[in-house]
Amino acid sequence: MKITQVPLDESTSLPPIDPDDTTYVSLLRELGTEGCLLDCEEWVTKQAVSDRRTTNPAEQREKWNRIRGLRKDSIKKQRQVLQTEARLSNRKLKSKRNPFMLKDLEASTNAGCGCCRFFSAMLGCLLQPPLDLDRETLLLEWVGYSFYLKMQDKRRQKPIYFQFFSPSGAKIIVRGLKSANILPGDTSSSASFEAAKDHFKGIAFSVLPKTFQDAVLITKQLGLRYLWIDSLCIIQDSSEDWAVESSKMADIYQRSHITIAAISSSDSRGGCLFTTKQSDLYFRVQFNDSEILIAVRCYDRDGQVDDIDSFEDAYPALTRAWIYQERMLSRRILYYTYQELQYECREHKACECGNRFMPPHPVPRTPANKAMLQAKNQYAELVKHYGVKGRYSDDQACQHWQKTVMQYTKLHLTRTSDKLPALSGCAKDIGRLTGDKYLAGVWRAKLAEGLLWVVNAPVNQPRPVNERKPSWSWASVDTTNGIDYIYPLQTRHKEAFRARIEGAECVLATIDKTGAVKSGCIRLRTSLCPVYLRRICLALYEKPQHHTLSC
Repeated sequence: MKITQVPLDESTSLPPIDPDDTTYVSLLRELGTEGCLLDCEEWVTKQAVSDRRTTNPAEQREKWNRIRGLRKDSIKKQRQVLQTEARLSNRKLKSKRNPFMLKDLEASTNAGCGCCRFFSAMLGCLLQPPLDLDRETLLLEWVGYSFYLKMQDKRRQKPIYFQFFSPSGAKIIVRGLKSANILPGDTSSSASFEAAKDHFKGIAFSVLPKTFQDAVLITKQLGLRYLWIDSLCIIQDSSEDWAVESSKMADIYQRSHITIAAISSSDSRGGCLFTTKQSDLYFRVQFNDSEILIAVRCYDRDGQVDDIDSFEDAYPALTRAWIYQERMLSRRILYYTYQELQYECREHKACECGNRFMPPHPVPRTPANKAMLQAKNQYAELVKHYGVKGRYSDDQACQHWQKTVMQYTKLHLTRTSDKLPALSGCAKDIGRLTGDKYLAGVWRAKLAEGLLWVVNAPVNQPRPVNERKPSWSWASVDTTNGIDYIYPLQTRHKEAFRARIEGAECVLATIDKTGAVKSGCIRLRTSLCPVYLRRICLALYEKPQHHTLSC
């Protein structure tokens, strides 16, 4: 095996490469592990499981169960080996590797392991002057399974680490290697000064994720000049810039010409444009002196989209909470699905196939279809009534907001602290029309009704600690199935209930008046009465069985 070092000038001048032209290889599998005396075979197994692509929720669950099994095996193995280090947590042991010396690596290479032969050759290039290490006492250990190598000899108090990675611009990328630019090691170099002028003039198209690249192409094809992408136009690691810019989202989406939604992509790498799907097939059939035209559509997913699992698989973006206000506030939306284009505004819906009652659309009157219909028409009712038919009644405005919250709380958030900010645009939009005061997800004019929320079953998540105060807001809890409301509007106690609320205030966490809050309080004037709770064992109402019942 021949390994040669590339001059630094050549490595730093690699031109950007289109992600579609990149080839991925499993180097460890290609090299082979036959005869290995170390743990290369276990490494290859874990990498194969991690790299396995899944096409539906069942395969995803199977993959994670396999990963958990491998982690448990690793923990058990390390517990047996490290009996004197029983204090180490399972988190540290699940990916811990066995240390080895150069002589162990050489023995495994001689035994025939191709992976060990490769790393032995790489170390032969690394362990050269000016690096001064004692080869006889040098102890090596892979940190996890991410090509991160730790080295230490008896003369050093601190270890040296090496991170193997793929240089940006490489046409062939080894699976498991991270991608990064080559560092010259000299911040006074011309390359470093050129990097300092990164992104001042613009962002190279080739370095953008595929979804962003597709959005640029779509914008050009539509004849539009400007494109706004939140993760590029808002400084993501600045809480100050995020608080200011995210509070403008209602205006941004409402005033945009059109919103591009890649709803079949799970992240920014999935893309908007899909060109690998098979087109519909078209046939002409002669039958009893008549000519019949028949078409066939290939639908290569897990059957029809009818339940929530298949819906999340086909349209993963629509399950994210941040997408909700984008859909509600935008005047026009162009949905890019894995098989067709769909269009939606506040007055009309259209699609390429022209029939929303057959694939690739969700099956009518199913949970998937209801999830798809959480769209603009319901949200637009408030604007129509205020703008055309005159003022909504307070009760209608309350019910409208409660419908919005019920839909929104069924969606997923990566960070639970974003629960209020991710709905801030909708709150601003409604607040402009009603003039009401917003209190952590509840409106002051209908505060009593806004407090009557309940968590839909299953109630299987604890209330977050020290997050999203106050506790009387629906935003203070996490739930997998959203929340619902109790409606007391027809009772004779309604006005008396409202009169007992003497005051309500919230302390904002940022300048966004409809965003996150630090705390809140409500002052009530009421009376107390004793109540009794009775626990009912449902098993008593089932058909008697021949066994002992314990409740």
